[in-house]
Amino acid sequence: MNSQGPASTKQPGESTITAFFDTQLFEGADLDRLIERAALFMRAAVGRVRDDGGGVARNGCGALTPVGSPLTAFSVPVAGSGGWVWVDGLPEPTARHFLNRLSAAVSIIDRWGAALTHTESEPISVLINGTSSEAAHESALTRLGITRDTQIRVLLCSGPDAGVEHFAEAVADTQKIVARTDHQGKAVLLLMADGADGVTVPGVPVDVRAAYSRIVSAARTREAYVNQRP
Repeated sequence: MNSQGPASTKQPGESTITAFFDTQLFEGADLDRLIERAALFMRAAVGRVRDDGGGVARNGCGALTPVGSPLTAFSVPVAGSGGWVWVDGLPEPTARHFLNRLSAAVSIIDRWGAALTHTESEPISVLINGTSSEAAHESALTRLGITRDTQIRVLLCSGPDAGVEHFAEAVADTQKIVARTDHQGKAVLLLMADGADGVTVPGVPVDVRAAYSRIVSAARTREAYVNQRP
């Protein structure tokens, strides 16, 4: 099961593949979703086979396919859980790295699946996370009801809880808040851009500090989050 299958035309690099699997675990993907997303991501058939012969497999279009690995597939064992994972349609260097990461992810899901899948990540958290995959970004934007081209800005504020809440309410009176989360001790607000150069909010509470980004497309939310200014 280790002969080389046909190569995909555009293959992600090792760092992109690693980031993809990190994102799937961060989002709490279950095994079925992991295999489906992995197949679509690599545009190749991907499968997980248990020792009892059960499992799940998807082709490069995301459709269910027989679980047994084709003769042309590469495969590696899943440590701790038994069985193996396979991919068909990738050249060896890419296939090996992909399968090692897939095997690790499957092992984690097999052991901690219930804890990982009890909740879905907030869309705004996915957008500001530097390791989120393109597929995760697209899903997050859809859940927020915006597109990649929607003009947004990111606003961060910190300080006493009551002051931050008062500030957020004042912002909401003048601008549409698309989403909000707390990250690293700060409130992060995703705002629909109004075209103004900055964010004007009268009566900022004492001890509340705020910073905002320039206007960017929603596809660049992470960049806006990193480059906000007072």
